Amino acid sequence: MKHQNTLVAFACLLAALFAGCDSSSSSRAPATVNGVFADAAVVGMSFSCGTQKGVTGSGGSFSCPSGGDVTFSIGGITICKAPPLAMMTPVSCAQATDASADTTTPSVVAVARFLISISTTPPSSGNLTITSAELAAAASLSLDFSTATDVQLQTAVTAVSPGASLVSAITAQNELNTLIFSSLAGNFSGTFSGSGMGTWMITVATDGSVTGSGTDSKGHNFTISGSLVSGTTYSGTAGSATWTGKMDTSKSPIVFSGTYTDPSGPGTFTGTKK
Repeated sequence: MKHQNTLVAFACLLAALFAGCDSSSSSRAPATVNGVFADAAVVGMSFSCGTQKGVTGSGGSFSCPSGGDVTFSIGGITICKAPPLAMMTPVSCAQATDASADTTTPSVVAVARFLISISTTPPSSGNLTITSAELAAAASLSLDFSTATDVQLQTAVTAVSPGASLVSAITAQNELNTLIFSSLAGNFSGTFSGSGMGTWMITVATDGSVTGSGTDSKGHNFTISGSLVSGTTYSGTAGSATWTGKMDTSKSPIVFSGTYTDPSGPGTFTGTKK
C-alpha cells in the first residue's frame, strides 16, 4: 500500500510538471524543460545540460534548456544522454536512439539494476537515493551498460557502494514495468490507415491493460482490447484486426504507433497521449 501511495504521489508530481511545461499560448518550445528522472524517482544523481549542472532534487527533478541534450551520470558513469523531457526513464533514454527499446533491452535493464543496487533507499520508498559520497567514489569509473556483464556491474556497484549486492534483472524489470505503466496511464487517440481508414481512442490503465474503441470511414464501430508488455510493447485486437505496436516515451507527447492485420489486409496506426 505504501508503494501504491507513492506511485499516486509521483503521478501527481508528473501532472504538475507537465502543466508547468504547457505551451498552449505559443507554438514555440518552452525555454526550459522541468522534468524528473525515475526508476523510481532518482534523487542525488548528477546532471548537466550545456553550462548548467546540478544533482536531481526531490522526486528526481531537474531543469534544463530545451533544444539540447541532458546527461545524467554517477561520477564518471553515464546513465543517460538524451533530449530533456518532463518524464525520463532508462527506457525513454534508450528509445531516443532505438525506438524499439523496452524493459527487456539489455542496456535498460543494466542501468536499472545499477541504480537500484547503489541506492541507499529501496524502490518501495518511492525514491532511489544517490549520496555525494557515492558520486565521489564513482568519479574515476566508466561502464558501458550495453555490454556490461553481471561481474562488471557488481564490480561497479561495490566500488560505489561497498557491501551492496547487484539486484536481479527480474527485480529491475518489475520496478521499471510498474513505473512505465504508471507514467503511460491515461488517454490516447489517433488514426489508422491501410486496408481500412478511421479513428481510434484508448485508455491505458496503471497495470498496462488497454481498452478503447474506434470508428472506420464507413461508420462501423469496433472495440479495442489489449495490454502493454515489457513496459512499452503493445499487443491486442481492434475488432477483427490484430494490433502490435510501441509506446515511444522519448517523444513529447508520447507516440503510440504500430501495424495491424485483418482479413481485408494490413495497415498502420498512430496517435499520441492526450
